[in-house]
Amino acid sequence: MGTETGDSGAVDSATGAGADLDGDGDRFDFHCDLYGAQYYDSCLSLRTDGGRAAAAPYRWGEPVWEGFFAHIADEIMARITPRTSLDAGCAVGFLVKALSDRGVDARGLDNSAYAISQVPESIRDRCQVGSILEELQGRYDLVTCIEVVEHLEPTQAPAAVGNLCRHAKQVLFSSTPDHFDEVTHINVRPPAYWAGLFARHGFYRDVDFEANFISPHAVLFRPQPHAAEVATDYERWRWDALRELRGVRAHRDSLAQEIGRLVRERNEAVAQRNALLSTKTFRLTSRLRAAWASAHGLGSPVPAPQTAPPSTRSYSDWVDQYDNLDPQGLAALEDRLSALGRRSRFSIVMPVFNPEPRYLREALDSILAQVYPEWELCIADDASTDPEVRPVLDEYRQRDPRIKVTHRRRNGGIVRASNSALKLADGDFLVLVDDDDKLPPHALAALAIELDAHPDALMIYSDEDKLDLAGRRCDPYFKPDWDPTLLLGQNCLSHLTAFRSRDVLDVGGFREGTEGSQDYDLALRMSERALPGQIRHLPLVLYQWRAHQRSTAAKLEAKPYAAAAARRAVAQHLERRRLQADPCPAPDGSGVRIRWALPEPAPEVAVTVYGSIPDVALKSESSIRALTAYSRFQMYVSDRGLFSRPSDGEPNDRAAGTRDLLCSLAAGVEVVGENWLRELVGPFSDPAVGMVGGRLETRDGHVLRGPLVIGRGGELLAPLDGEERTAPGYLGRAWLAHQVAALSPGCVAVRRSVLEAVGGTDPTLDGHWRLIDLCLRVRRAGHVIVWTPYSRLGIVDPAALEGALPKVAGRQPVLPAELRSRYGELLGEGLGYSPNLALEAAHPFDLAWPPRRDREWAFLARETPSDR
Repeated sequence: MGTETGDSGAVDSATGAGADLDGDGDRFDFHCDLYGAQYYDSCLSLRTDGGRAAAAPYRWGEPVWEGFFAHIADEIMARITPRTSLDAGCAVGFLVKALSDRGVDARGLDNSAYAISQVPESIRDRCQVGSILEELQGRYDLVTCIEVVEHLEPTQAPAAVGNLCRHAKQVLFSSTPDHFDEVTHINVRPPAYWAGLFARHGFYRDVDFEANFISPHAVLFRPQPHAAEVATDYERWRWDALRELRGVRAHRDSLAQEIGRLVRERNEAVAQRNALLSTKTFRLTSRLRAAWASAHGLGSPVPAPQTAPPSTRSYSDWVDQYDNLDPQGLAALEDRLSALGRRSRFSIVMPVFNPEPRYLREALDSILAQVYPEWELCIADDASTDPEVRPVLDEYRQRDPRIKVTHRRRNGGIVRASNSALKLADGDFLVLVDDDDKLPPHALAALAIELDAHPDALMIYSDEDKLDLAGRRCDPYFKPDWDPTLLLGQNCLSHLTAFRSRDVLDVGGFREGTEGSQDYDLALRMSERALPGQIRHLPLVLYQWRAHQRSTAAKLEAKPYAAAAARRAVAQHLERRRLQADPCPAPDGSGVRIRWALPEPAPEVAVTVYGSIPDVALKSESSIRALTAYSRFQMYVSDRGLFSRPSDGEPNDRAAGTRDLLCSLAAGVEVVGENWLRELVGPFSDPAVGMVGGRLETRDGHVLRGPLVIGRGGELLAPLDGEERTAPGYLGRAWLAHQVAALSPGCVAVRRSVLEAVGGTDPTLDGHWRLIDLCLRVRRAGHVIVWTPYSRLGIVDPAALEGALPKVAGRQPVLPAELRSRYGELLGEGLGYSPNLALEAAHPFDLAWPPRRDREWAFLARETPSDR
């Protein structure tokens, strides 16, 4: 990999291309040995991130560089998995070693003899002096060429690109498009220039591959022999970009209109106020008003108190009201604990490595403050180099005999340290706590109460929040009840989670190779052993992450290797479950997207467009037929409603009845992504899935139809409706597949066998209620319902969407009494939502005032007039 510097004497170390350094118009060919120690010590940045410098010399022993390339290697392994690779412009071999450590037969090439001399001995035989202008040897699954070719003469670039293409199955490529201030950049070009050179050799951008883990302008080029497929990919990509742009423009225009309306209302209000104040009546009655207020003991008149809407209340207010243990609550909790029939013992596992001593003390003090006494703290110090750490641990060990400490002789990383702590544990359940985080005093008590009620539980997990640098609680994550589909997309268990100890030992404890996501990997393996009801969720905040620069609680980028480790853990979990799928990064980079591998042959699908306006339905049919990439489907048009048989003849009735899956689309839909049907079919790879819903968008890019939440009283909420296309939603939920209580109409699929087993749809119900009734029957039969954001369709006119949820001004939509009575045991917002979040349509994912929690946790709530 080539490097860059601001020095005027720098030239590219992979190409050997010269530069006009003295300004006299002559170009010199400098020998590669000029790139010695001084050159690399003065190199401060790869500048692949838009110019941000890393203040460290480009050499081995600098953690910033080793971490940078380890992250790149993790992403390559998670998303490309090459067996052989060549880094064209390898410099001192960072990427070559990182890929070699991950099992790749990796090679490197660089024009600098000095750079190659600095390559570590372990990979010295894999790197050699050479130039990309010379014919390469061999053929590789992947060639990386990052920030190199902009140093070439314009006449040399085509030959270099051709050289790369002749020896690569795919090329991971990056060239700075705007660094004109670098004197050695003699061929700075926009991405289209390089795409044109690669296209001459049949290599085209993989439009579905996001290479921004290297730089914002990085591209994966792959050979594509069929021009039609290239055109389709680029048109699809362009169409998505145009839709997104339309959405941005529409949102901009909407904001401008809203601002204009508010300004007009303000001006009108000011004018009315001024007019009122200027009236003779107002002036003459001022003394009378003051005398009335004084006579009633009011002093100056004040406005009547009003209850503030949820959006104006802070999380700290919510914590004070519903999540703090006051003396009265403590007494109630102690009474509850004294009545326990089963008192589980908790082993708190804490790996320690160089925490700030003050944070370590706060973590230990929070454990000593636990109301529930049946615990032990098992600490493994992973050879901390901070001399203050060991005295703190020894001090606390002497203070309480329940604290056990082992000091590792060598630093082994988070996994080995956690396993060392695990060896000290002999409790019934393991609780994982980081060395700088905190537990509220009622954390273990809440776990004990839940285990008393559910003694067969395998895992129990709670909600969590963060501590900012000032120690204030912020950014809560209010989680849904157990959802194995969501667990594939993110570690939705995280902290605080208690695992049954004997099962953790049975699955082998923490696994090496999962560093950064070792807890996630353990949760996935433990979930494979769970029976229904054995994974419990407590809707209480029982863990407080410390948000600082080295913590993933502050930002995911603090530990970039964790994302790649998470995808590996998910891939191995799916393999153990014998499910074929490819875990990829979700659009916002913080979660996992599952690309399901369909069986051969793929399931057959009967796709029916239903609607009462024939012309609209026929236009949708034509769009679906022409633009859908999935081949094994048959189209029908019906005016009989959701999952009714087609109306165009008996032969079609019989044909639809033999399909594996039935898909119902609302009239007026249009294709957004050609793989919409493949993505809708994919989740059915899991045999537990009975229904799947897709994402219906408006033309300006907003979510029109997402999943539904059903409250205990039958309240209905569509929390993702109205989200902007690119918005991640509540903690990534808008771009993560997850299980839901029910689906909205527009794009829904069901297994034919499941539909027949539950008796089909209820023809006596209208519109939306028919689909909700079907969803509840499917769930009652033991199947799960999944919503996927990657099956995307648009709709031309939202007003034409039939079967929409009834909306009554100022009222919350509620299930009819008949359905509430029929499915009472299935109602409750824990599936896909949290009782700590508001159910009001105007405030989805806002805080609930008060939370709708069970009376079991009443010791945390303070009664106020607003709660009565």
